[in-house]
Amino acid sequence: MKTRIRCLLAALIATNVAPMRGPALSPSVALAPRRRKVKPYVLGCAAAGALSTCVSHTLTLPLDVLKTRIQSDAALAGMSLAAVCRRIVAAEGPRALLAGFTANGCGYFMQGAIKFGLYEACKRRIFRELEARGVDGRTRHRVP
Repeated sequence: MKTRIRCLLAALIATNVAPMRGPALSPSVALAPRRRKVKPYVLGCAAAGALSTCVSHTLTLPLDVLKTRIQSDAALAGMSLAAVCRRIVAAEGPRALLAGFTANGCGYFMQGAIKFGLYEACKRRIFRELEARGVDGRTRHRVP
């Protein structure tokens, strides 16, 4: 049991902590976890992407509900979009057009944050790598 704990402790120390720099440091300082800095620009892009995709997809949610109802209900198949909307509102009320609002909003919020945040972070890293190799990636690899 003690060997397992020692091995686990050694693995944790080797992967998640800052290396000891000199004998004067105490073990508590040497075992402090590394912290990565997240750029405020990347966080801003992630927040903007999250808000924009969440708002744009939740505003068009009633159209998506109508489309899904037309596709899934044979009685609504030949009707116009306005007629389907009137029938759904008359039968189930106006809240039926917002079915799945919370799940849709949360899903697209996370999707937008991940997509735009990762895009900006990866773009900056790729350009740094290209510049380190002597390639001007900002003008050479530009799509017309």
